[in-house]
Amino acid sequence: MSSFELNRHLVPESTQAFVADWDDTVVGTVDAKVRQHIMVAKKHYGITLERETMLLDWGKPLHELIAKWYQIDPADETAFSEVLTTVLSYSGEFLKRPFPHAREALDAIKAADIPLGVVTGSPRNDIYHDFEVVGVGPSYFDYFQTSDDTDVHKPNPLVFAPAIHWLAEQGIAPQNTLYMGDTLNDFYAADGVGFKFLGVETASTDLPAFYAAGALSIRSIGDLIKRKTNS
Repeated sequence: MSSFELNRHLVPESTQAFVADWDDTVVGTVDAKVRQHIMVAKKHYGITLERETMLLDWGKPLHELIAKWYQIDPADETAFSEVLTTVLSYSGEFLKRPFPHAREALDAIKAADIPLGVVTGSPRNDIYHDFEVVGVGPSYFDYFQTSDDTDVHKPNPLVFAPAIHWLAEQGIAPQNTLYMGDTLNDFYAADGVGFKFLGVETASTDLPAFYAAGALSIRSIGDLIKRKTNS
């Protein structure tokens, strides 16, 4: 039995569903993926990427990053697919790492009988590498949406259309759903459909930026839980 439980100051009793972003929210992504892109761009395309410049772009949709970093036409779907396939072929060599107590936080959400979903802008083939390091499988989640499931990207609120359909099947309204993400794009998209939002300060957006936008935030997903008083 886990010695952790949800911090109900952050996940109130009115929360009927919890949906999270994945990259830099549940797993630390930026360091591993920046190194991966630097290697792939140089090895396969003769392009030198600079970490500092890449970090300025971080948080934008994947298709925009690939178009800019690999110098391809955003409308060229064939070129995009080829680059993406090449990049993903190295994902097993550049594994993401779960944030401290990420698994315990997810377990606490499930233990509270709150449906647990994920909406991420990453492709499904990339996420499967992450399940091993987190220690879960696809069936662990009640809902899992990737970039393969919609052509819309955050901050467009329509990115949540499939998730809202799933929530409706559970009889859950958007206003009773808590979404967690690491960027202002996550916040704008979630706010646009009426989700409650909680930011995590684990990547490109810090507390002052969330605060200025009117969003609550915490340091990391592990702050969602606390030790049980009777343990």
